[in-house]
Amino acid sequence: MLCGLTAAAASAQGYDRQLFGVGEWRLSIARDRFSQEVVCDLRARSAMRYVEGAIGFQLGRRGDVLQSWYGIDNGEPRRWRDQLPELARLRVNINDRDMDRPTGGMLWVPIDQLGDAKVVTIQRRPGSKPRQFSLDGFWRLHDYAITQGCTPESRFFR
Repeated sequence: MLCGLTAAAASAQGYDRQLFGVGEWRLSIARDRFSQEVVCDLRARSAMRYVEGAIGFQLGRRGDVLQSWYGIDNGEPRRWRDQLPELARLRVNINDRDMDRPTGGMLWVPIDQLGDAKVVTIQRRPGSKPRQFSLDGFWRLHDYAITQGCTPESRFFR
């Protein structure tokens, strides 16, 4: 068991579910009672979400993230739209239903850029105040999820 990990169990609708938490991050592992298939969900209370290949940072449903910049652990800021080819290569589903805001206000960062980052800072548009997102607890829960059957990574759903 992980130090600092909170755990709970629940059952509903044909699934046995385990819930874990570290910091503001929560991991849900659902196992189908019949097929034993595993589905995993890793997200934070402050509007962050993990999917295969990327972490999404919610900037507001009405937000247009195409002008956004982000920095990792106080590193050099990067223009988010420059990441679109890499996100496409990773097959990260960044689409939303609104054609005016195609990402639904979610800014996705490829996981391989984060290393063991602790903080991601995002400026939504030029001149706006940057917002910080803590990754505290994410790496421990992600690694724990893998040991609990959340592999392949496609078992993490959006």
